[in-house]
Amino acid sequence: MSLRDNTRKRTKTGSKSINATHRAEFSHNATLKQRITETFAEEEKWEIARLSSFAGAIAIGDLVKSTLGPKGMDIILVEVTIDGATILKAVGVKNPAAKILEDMSRFFDNEVGDRTTSATVLASELLREPEKLNEQKLHPQTIIAGWRASTQAARSVLIVVAQDNSKDAEKFMEEFDEHCLDDAQLVDSVPAKVVLGQAGRRYRDAVERIKKTGGCFEESFLNEGFLLDKRGVQCTSRNASILIANTPMDTVKFKDKIKDMVTTRTNPVRLGRCNQIWQVMIGEDTLLRFESSLRRICTVVIRGTTQQITDEADRSLHDALCMLAATVKEARIVYGGGCPKTLMACAVFKLAAETTGKKSMTIGSVR
Repeated sequence: MSLRDNTRKRTKTGSKSINATHRAEFSHNATLKQRITETFAEEEKWEIARLSSFAGAIAIGDLVKSTLGPKGMDIILVEVTIDGATILKAVGVKNPAAKILEDMSRFFDNEVGDRTTSATVLASELLREPEKLNEQKLHPQTIIAGWRASTQAARSVLIVVAQDNSKDAEKFMEEFDEHCLDDAQLVDSVPAKVVLGQAGRRYRDAVERIKKTGGCFEESFLNEGFLLDKRGVQCTSRNASILIANTPMDTVKFKDKIKDMVTTRTNPVRLGRCNQIWQVMIGEDTLLRFESSLRRICTVVIRGTTQQITDEADRSLHDALCMLAATVKEARIVYGGGCPKTLMACAVFKLAAETTGKKSMTIGSVR
């Protein structure tokens, strides 16, 4: 047998072994994929996956679009509500892009307290444009770069026209309380002072909200102190030291915590003092009232004939307190009535006219 035949034979044998190895790896990957994916799971790639994400996000925007604005309509789920974050929490979504919009609305609700519907509708409408840009063979990175430039231009014009009220914060908060919170019946000067004292960030710890059905909304009131809604607790005391632990007490964990405190010689517990503790009746329930001369905390008791009314009032109060806290954190404001939207649109339009190439097309799509 010649040298050429031996070389050819070895090459065929090597190719067979390589093909067998590839088949084994493919079979292993397929088995592994079946293990890590759920039953009846589907896989989408390339353009189909992109279009599916667009469709899911646009569907979420269309769902909450009817609740936007002063003439927004209620959506009947299990409960009747007009709050965008509540709607998205109740709707089960599986689309990845739709889940991102749901998380975004939840973030807006926790941090800002309002504009959850506006943010969701804006994001879903923006996602209509990449579908058109993809048909023109524009790369996703090009689209992202154009949108980031548009965002920067819009933020820059808002910073320029913003009115800074940090120099006379007290006067500004008085005007804010008079004009912006005029319709919020439960948000008066006392919760505003509490939020101001906590620098806006810790307002959730400073203003407690309790919902009680069985009365009308006009019976809602503000208690200058802390109300503990705990059944079976009977206590009356004066000048007491109070430790309130909002967590279940476990004997083993409590012992381990005490042991760590003793070994590390730390004292993380801070006891509060109150002038008087007594029981109060609200409807048919008995609550403990803690009253202190410091007045660093207050409790809003929301009354209503049904659970739906108290829940909606609680959401409205939460939005008002979030708006107040956000104003304390950032004293710069812009005029309303569509003024900031018009200014941002003009800034983006000017940037698109000054930019050349494909990036100009992506910037123009934001308008």
